[in-house]
Parts: sequence; C-alpha cells; structure tokens
Amino acid sequence: MITLFENHEYVGQTLSRPLTVANARGTFLLGASRLFYPDGVPSDPDLLPDLTAKQLKEIENLLDSVVTRVDATRLRHAALLSRAHPELRPVPGKLNITVLNQGKSVAAIEGSGRLFVDVKVVQAIYRSALLSTLIDDVGNGWWSFPSIAPAIDEFDQKLIEDTTADMSKEQLAFSRFATFSSELEKMSSLQPLSDMSGFAKGARTVGDGDLLERSMAGTFGVLQTRLADMAIIERSRALEKSFLGAIAFFAAHELAHLALGHFPVTLQCTEAQSREFDADKYSVLLNAIANFDSLPRLTLRPDGTASGRSAQALVALSSTVSDHEHFFRHAYGLANFDSALGSIPGCIYPPQDERNKSVQAYADMIIDAIQHALWIDALRHSGMVLPQDLFQSPFEDYFEKVTAPPTDADVSIIERARLAASHHDLLRDIFFTYFGTEHTRANR
Repeated sequence: MITLFENHEYVGQTLSRPLTVANARGTFLLGASRLFYPDGVPSDPDLLPDLTAKQLKEIENLLDSVVTRVDATRLRHAALLSRAHPELRPVPGKLNITVLNQGKSVAAIEGSGRLFVDVKVVQAIYRSALLSTLIDDVGNGWWSFPSIAPAIDEFDQKLIEDTTADMSKEQLAFSRFATFSSELEKMSSLQPLSDMSGFAKGARTVGDGDLLERSMAGTFGVLQTRLADMAIIERSRALEKSFLGAIAFFAAHELAHLALGHFPVTLQCTEAQSREFDADKYSVLLNAIANFDSLPRLTLRPDGTASGRSAQALVALSSTVSDHEHFFRHAYGLANFDSALGSIPGCIYPPQDERNKSVQAYADMIIDAIQHALWIDALRHSGMVLPQDLFQSPFEDYFEKVTAPPTDADVSIIERARLAASHHDLLRDIFFTYFGTEHTRANR
C-alpha cells in the first residue's frame, strides 16, 4: 500500500480560515448533541431525556438518510451482491425506518422492508458513540479555546476542590462537554473561536530574522488554537462515522434477513444463529461499498500530491475501523441483540465477540481490495512516470501478493490471506468495480 503523504494545501487552507461559533455549532458534534439533548447536555451521561414527537421525527429523518444510502447501494450494486450471495431474493419496496417511542428495546424488520427501532435504543447508541469520542480526547484540550477555557478551568478547579467528588472518566468527559456546549451557546454566532491577530502578526514577520523569534511565542499559541479548530472538525467526523456507522450496519443486517430469505423465522436454533452470521457478512460487504461509493474522487497530481476534496478520500482510505466494529462497540446489547433469539426455547444470539471476530478478516479483505483498486486507478490517471507493467495485470499482481504473506506476518494478515485465496472471484469483482470503470470515476 502506498504511504499517505501530508496534504499541506489542506492544512494551509484550514489554518487560514478561523472557525466561528456558527461553524462549531454546525458540526455534527454540536448539532447532534442539540438533537439528542434539546434542553442541553446533562452532566450525567446516564440521563436519556424524553423527546417530543417533533424531535422523534427529526431523529427519524437523520436515520432515514442512512437507510436510504444503504438501500441505494443495494440497488446500484445488485449484480456484485448477487455474485457474493447467490441466494439473494428481491426485496419488496423501498427500505425505510420508523422510530418508535415505547420505552423498551425494539429493533426489527417487516417483510415489507420497514425497519422499526425504539428511540431509547437510538439515544443509547448515540450516547455510547459520543462518550467514546469524548473519552478519546479527554486529556488533549481540543476545546480549550481562549473564550471557553476559563469556564473549563473553573469546572476543573471545582472538581479538584471537591474532595468528595468521585467521577468516572465517562462522567468527567461528559461534564466537560456539557460545560463546553453551554459556554458556546452564550457566544455570538460570528465570533471566531480563535484570535487570529497573533497569527497574522507572525505571518508578516516570516523572513525577518530579527523579528521572527520575538513573534514566535504568540504565533505558536494561536497556531495551537487553530489546530484545536481542526480537532473539533475531526472529532465531529469521528462521532458521525461512529454513530451513523453503527446505524448503517444495523440497517444492512436487518435488510440482509429479507434479501437472504430468512423469512419465515426458523424454529431451529443452529439455523437461526447461522442466519445471524450470514446477515453480518452481507452487511459488511454492503456497507463497505456504500462507504467507498460516497467518497470524493481520488485524484493525484504528477508529483504525487492531492488537492481539494481528495483530502477527504485520503482520510477515509486510511481508516481501519469498519461499521461492524462501531455496531458491536456501541449498539450490541442495546436492542436485545444479546438476548433470546426469536421464540426458540433456550436459543440466544451468538456472542458479541464471536460475531465480531467472524467478520473482521472478511471486512479487512474487502476494504483492502477496494483501497488498492482506488490507489492504482488514481496512479494510472495521475500523469506520474511509472512502470507500465504496474497496470498490465493489476488484480493478478495484487491477488498474488495478498495471498502470499511473509512468514513472519501476524495472525490477522494470515487469516486475511486465507480468506482472499478462497474468495478469488468475489475479490476480482470488487477490485474491478473500483478500478478503471466509468461509473465509479464519474461519481468521484
């Protein structure tokens, strides 16, 4: 795999545009928190507020956009999915979702293609994804902007002085985020989160050796806050991917039960559990191609650099977390996925770890094939001076390489190689779906 380069143009553009309060409020990080916590983020992460019918509809619209994307991918890549799953059956109608407000764990699909999920399940999935995002950054200070830092510092100081406080890392992260969100709502929409005057002063002195050193201290401080601007955006993207990825996997998994002919419900426990594993594999493939279809076109200049929206493709191409991982991390168990399976006495869903492990190598294999196809295709159209034999038999060269790992390779690579060897035709279909086709290049 080609080593990712630093996109200096992307970083430079980001540094030249100060993030305003309105920009921050418009991120998924802050926008989703207002949707799920309309009265403000509580300091206690265990609290899931009651929502109005209007708020339920807004959440349903958000989830429906995910379900629509999954369903559109199913229709667009019907031939590929059929080759991977010869037993596929036509799905009646359009897949859609209904958010219920029954106060209990509900997640199911009807034969008509309508998904049902209770809002408490959705709220709990969002809370889990949000907490994961916040805990990952609890010590990095990405919300310590000059206009907000005093409130965060005051909160931290009170926590230090309160010797009776015994907060978990989840409570700490959530409380700081609640403080951050509350302070942000008090600020003017057009107010920049970072003071750019010091950065501008430093930029004017670049090249003047006598003045440069004196301006560096102030410039570096402003640069740190600008990097915090970028961190908000990246954390917001991480939350969006984590939460909506879990929803997408759930939707595709339930869709698989229809497409794979898992109705009527079987009364055999072994068969029922086997159907869960089959639905997981279908969901992994469907979501992988849905995610890569949504990427901007990956284009490279003759010098090997990228510009514009290709930066987004580069970030996504370097991601190793699949939607199934988000699902098993944030959603499993929240909708009775770890309880009794159907109405079969004594039958339960396969264990979470077992299901996750069963599709990990499969997901890695699919993602690796798509990544390689996109890279080789981008190189071929870049104008770079490259050996011509690189493009003569791209799949065969790739397949030979991935199915013959080095003897000192780790277990995951060996397992991926074993799977690749037994899925030659599927890998070839996937590879050429993303290499040299007018359809995929037109969408990028």
